[in-house]
Amino acid sequence: DDAGPARTERVRRLVDRKNEMADEVRDLEAQLTELARAMREEQPDAARRLNETAREARDQRLADKILFSRGVVQERSTDYARNFEEQIGADLDSLEQGIRDALDAV
Repeated sequence: DDAGPARTERVRRLVDRKNEMADEVRDLEAQLTELARAMREEQPDAARRLNETAREARDQRLADKILFSRGVVQERSTDYARNFEEQIGADLDSLEQGIRDALDAV
């Protein structure tokens, strides 16, 4: 039976990891914004791209989605949870690509 203590522990670890991930995304958003500010005069194109990437992450509410997904894995169907996780993965991929684009502009 997968509903016992082992599942409860796995869910607890997953919830803890999602809390950490949301904090990391918020920290990254702030770092990107600060870095964009610092690069504005020397590397305006890279700064603009970093700023756009940070804004996109905020607009997509990526950290909030990660936090919301804690309940999804606990309370929703497996298919719904999988689809939601895929959406978060796509948002993270977009964030990564935005950072790569900014690096290419340096």
